[in-house]
Amino acid sequence: MNLISVSQLTVKGIDISLKRKSAGIYHDGLLMAVAKKVDPFYRILTEWNVTDAALLISLKDQTPTTLWHYHLGNLHQQAVLQLSCNELVREHPALQANKKTGRCNACLKGKMIRTLFKPATPSTTAPLELIHSDMCGPMQQKSFGGCRYVLLLIDDFTKFTAVYFWKKNSESAECFKAYQTHVAKVHHGKAKNYVLKSVRTDNGGEYTGDAFQRQLRRCGIEFQSTVPYTP
Repeated sequence: MNLISVSQLTVKGIDISLKRKSAGIYHDGLLMAVAKKVDPFYRILTEWNVTDAALLISLKDQTPTTLWHYHLGNLHQQAVLQLSCNELVREHPALQANKKTGRCNACLKGKMIRTLFKPATPSTTAPLELIHSDMCGPMQQKSFGGCRYVLLLIDDFTKFTAVYFWKKNSESAECFKAYQTHVAKVHHGKAKNYVLKSVRTDNGGEYTGDAFQRQLRRCGIEFQSTVPYTP
């Protein structure tokens, strides 16, 4: 249910006339909408004919400076005032700054920034200590072999990258087994006995499912999941 706050309407200069069975919504003396009492609320009659002026109810700030801010493609307030003071635009009205201007929600959202992440520092000292993995799919177009998913595994220390193609979302455990076999042969006979210790992924179902988690527990591999919606 969509609710309208009467207190917020009055803050924006809208007048509300409440009666026993109905209510009127006015702006500058002009009737914009009519509501019928339906306990315990007043329901706005959407089928009631109103003029185009009713659209003004959606405006949060109707000062001339703000309107010109919209007309000029969300130009910042200082530039809008400079156009007016220096008469740089023909027939441009005289504008003044006030407390209501300079808080355009679209501008605030569009100019928001995120604090930078700290520089990454190497945390691994040997191969296979940490493996990063991610999945892509399902692809709209299948490969010649009928695959629609791509599984990526990256060694944090060596940056060695392995790519596996698979047909179903449930085959991630089998692909990981194949990866384990592959890296075991690659590092076999080395001076040091490298062991796959941990895997870091997102919270996708292909990793949190029973088959993949069972494979990790069987091999004593630590599972790490990243924070949702964060790279």
